[in-house]
Amino acid sequence: MSAGSMPCSGEIQFWTVMRTQMMEQTKQLRRIADALEARNEAEFVRVKPHGGDIKLGDMVIWKDPETGEATSGWKVVRVPDPPDASLGDAVDPLGIYVIAQQDGSEAEAHACELTADFICGGANA
Repeated sequence: MSAGSMPCSGEIQFWTVMRTQMMEQTKQLRRIADALEARNEAEFVRVKPHGGDIKLGDMVIWKDPETGEATSGWKVVRVPDPPDASLGDAVDPLGIYVIAQQDGSEAEAHACELTADFICGGANA
């Protein structure tokens, strides 16, 4: 099409279809972006299994406070001692949990850094 000529009906139809398709793709991309944003915000919502207690043997996701990275596949291998075992107190929620990967690597974590990992199975499946 030259600068001074009128587009033919085929060109108009082509660009109308292209514009409609691009607008629909933009809407789809916006929905995908919104869904990903919602998923990312919900990913680190703390869900405590068993009414708030993390038990020995539970599979958990650990969010490393130093890096902010969350990794799954951790198994609780040691729970904090109760504040006063003679009184029958529950596990200290502020205590340190020891978690381990299948490869044998271990880490120490507070309860607020752990989320139940329902995908991995274990005690939460």
